[in-house]
Amino acid sequence: MNQLRALWPYVVRYRMRFLIGLLASIVATGFAVQIPQMLRIIVDDINARGIVWTDLTHSVLIMVGFSVADGVFRFGQRILILGTAHQVESDIREGMFKRLLELDQKFYGEHHTGDLMTRVTNDISAIRQFYGPGVSSMASAILMIVTASALMMTTNATLAAIVLMLLPVVTVLFVVVGARMRVIFRKVQDLFGEVSSRAQENFSGIRTIKAYTQE
Repeated sequence: MNQLRALWPYVVRYRMRFLIGLLASIVATGFAVQIPQMLRIIVDDINARGIVWTDLTHSVLIMVGFSVADGVFRFGQRILILGTAHQVESDIREGMFKRLLELDQKFYGEHHTGDLMTRVTNDISAIRQFYGPGVSSMASAILMIVTASALMMTTNATLAAIVLMLLPVVTVLFVVVGARMRVIFRKVQDLFGEVSSRAQENFSGIRTIKAYTQE
């Protein structure tokens, strides 16, 4: 939470774009959940009256319209949220670069160059992934679960209850796997920092040897 709190000043600058993106996600989800409903109406109508081409064409066109609207608002959601995430990433990189220029020589003596390279590259890219695809996917998933659950309860409460009973199990699995993935990600980042430091030292050594040879 402390890390997210430290990043909040960078995110709050674009809060309106984030909010509009989330609103677009809500609208897109509303259209998306209507598509199965229209398909149910079409199937029930065919079973009851057979194929009536006029009604079938009308229902299919409505379903296509829902799909197009879902795609348009989903595209707007991605442009707003993912585009804002890229802008946040750019601002963080700029702020970090300015901060690195202000630090004294002692700091660079205590920290490996590879670790600093990892912070500037991979860690900041991970922040963009969180605020971009992460936030977008999480918002879409939550809205889809809520709206789909409501529609299922109105259609068949018994079947809906059976399906929803699996949600706590899936949630626990996600929490367990997510915690494990965070540990693995941290180890990978640390190893990447060590590799970057060793590569930087080796290349610097090569340049130093060449310089002595030329002298």
